[in-house]
Amino acid sequence: MKKLIIQFLSISVIVVTSLQCSHAVKKITNVKLCELLGEKGCNYDSPSFDNSVQLIYCSFLTQNIKYDDTLKISWYYVGDSRVLIEETLLMISENKLGLPIKSSLNKPINGWPSGVFEVKISIENEEPTLSVVKSFLIQ
Repeated sequence: MKKLIIQFLSISVIVVTSLQCSHAVKKITNVKLCELLGEKGCNYDSPSFDNSVQLIYCSFLTQNIKYDDTLKISWYYVGDSRVLIEETLLMISENKLGLPIKSSLNKPINGWPSGVFEVKISIENEEPTLSVVKSFLIQ
C-alpha cells in the first residue's frame, strides 16, 4: 500500500509539473540598444545615439518560446506619425532557444533624421500578440 501511495504521488508531481511547463508565460526580456555588439548581445543599453552612428543594434532574450514561434522585429521613426523603416520575421529554430536574439538598423543613405525612434519586438503566433517596444533618440 505504501508503495502504491508513493507511485501515485510521483505521478501526480510529474503531471502537475508538465501542466505548469506547458502553460508557461512567454516573455521578451532584457531589451538593449547599443553601437557595439558583444558575444551575448549588447553589453550596455543606450537611450540615445549621435547622428553619426552607422549601425544601431538591438539584443534581447526570450523565455518559454517554442522552436516554431515567429518573432517580428520592427524599427520605426516617430515624427508627426509613426513610420515603419524596416521589419524582419524570424522563425525560432531549436538551436536558437535560450540564446540572445540580435537585430540591427543601418544608417539611412541620407543620414539619420533627429528625433525619436522605436524598435518593436513581437511574438506573432501568440493570441493576443505579445510585444515589447523600446524607444531611443537620435541627436
